[in-house]
Amino acid sequence: MELYNMIKNKKEFWLVDQIIYAHVSDDDYINGFKRLFNEWKTEGSGYLSILMEEKYEDVLLNNGLRKISSIVEYFRTLNGIADTDSRFRPHALSEQLLSDDAFARLYEQCRSGSFNQNIPQSIETVMDSLKRELGVNWRNHCFLFCL
Repeated sequence: MELYNMIKNKKEFWLVDQIIYAHVSDDDYINGFKRLFNEWKTEGSGYLSILMEEKYEDVLLNNGLRKISSIVEYFRTLNGIADTDSRFRPHALSEQLLSDDAFARLYEQCRSGSFNQNIPQSIETVMDSLKRELGVNWRNHCFLFCL
């Protein structure tokens, strides 16, 4: 069973997200982290960005990582939410309202001025990651909202 989702980009970075299961022990998560951390160190793969539950903060800090942000997640089911009469309409990139280059320029504008402390990736790297992570139909999963 996979305890972490991982995106490995050549020698530049690893992005790691913990998958939370109710039946998995803290020791299993800690041991899984130690294995992936040792693999990352062995491969010399740029920087490591990892999202884990806050209760593991000491484990991460004791391994030389530094905290750059905290994430609080909220959720709600969509059942019972009335349809809104929003003026904004979603459009998938697969509708071809924008070229890939125009989308990349818009994406670059949207992320400018971000307070994200990770090392900023070039827009070419971002676009390559979208294609690799989302697969050949990536345009079906990227949306823009227009008036």
